[in-house]
Amino acid sequence: MNIRLWNARILTMEETVPIFEGEIWVQQDRITYVGAGKEEEVPVWDMEIRL
Repeated sequence: MNIRLWNARILTMEETVPIFEGEIWVQQDRITYVGAGKEEEVPVWDMEIRL
């Protein structure tokens, strides 16, 4: 199942990276992308959740 979580506030564990808004992509049982969003190579989503 491919899931897109968007409009999310993302906090990384890196001290130099501030909290930012973006997307989290989950494909099967793995997180495959965390970031501001990208236009290329966008998979077909089974579910999209706006946070």
